[in-house]
Amino acid sequence: MTTTAHLAGSAAEASRSRLLATPLLLAVLAAGACSPASSDDFRRSDFTPNRAQWSLPLDSYMVAPGADSAYAVQLLIKECLERQGISSFRVDDPPLPYPLINSQLRRLFDVTIARKYGYSGPDVNSVHLSTQSLEAMTPADKEKSLACAAAANKNLETEDKQQNRMETLAGLAYERAQRRSEIQKDLAAWKACLRPLGFADLPDDPTQMPSEAQRMAWHFPIVKQDVPYARMRRASTAEIKGATLDAECRESTGLAEDLYNAEIDEQFRQMNSHAEAVTEAKAYTERVNENIRATIQRLSG
Repeated sequence: MTTTAHLAGSAAEASRSRLLATPLLLAVLAAGACSPASSDDFRRSDFTPNRAQWSLPLDSYMVAPGADSAYAVQLLIKECLERQGISSFRVDDPPLPYPLINSQLRRLFDVTIARKYGYSGPDVNSVHLSTQSLEAMTPADKEKSLACAAAANKNLETEDKQQNRMETLAGLAYERAQRRSEIQKDLAAWKACLRPLGFADLPDDPTQMPSEAQRMAWHFPIVKQDVPYARMRRASTAEIKGATLDAECRESTGLAEDLYNAEIDEQFRQMNSHAEAVTEAKAYTERVNENIRATIQRLSG
């Protein structure tokens, strides 16, 4: 079944795309990173770190894949359908910001968050897109809505090779940061620190916490791929305890600080290895963000 979430694009999928690039493009970029054509156009001294928000240098060169862009797409779909005499498409209310995810949909996690929420989220309104509009449509109208969605994404330029390339650079930087010897040592120490919890399936990537065994033990509901942030539930005492130890171990072993700094370093390395593409992406990002803002302002009144 097609949903408005599919039409506007899944925020969860956008988040994962930061780490999952196509093997071919990764190979091309990796080869480029090894070439002597690297520049020093981008310097760490020009970047202001913010680990609480896990802000990274490439953030300002990528369109934020959050709720605003999805909302703008919905508004354009509605306008397009109304021009064809179809008034049944309902645009969701502007979503409330989700306080534990940053502008690039990275899940934020530290001791304060863990003690309050565990791995869950606050009990607030969900930011996922509803499916009621499409479910009420005739098959013919659904086809028209798909065409309108394609036109909306083309209008907003949300699916662009420059965006895809920046996401690939970010993913490659994260992978290289994780492979650093000091990070591997931190990861081993972090896993040892978590041993008292008694779970043997801890992931090699801390962003994949909690593990499958922990999810089962703490009764996590299944999260549908096209309903991001659906897991807004009150964490159990056991989950709070496990998440808090996780956050404390990331701090005590140095994993959180070292991984953040390594990811910053690797992003700058990628940016300077692909300086021309990054500069082009900046102009694209500013144009698209302004287009999204103007669309919401024009159509949400």
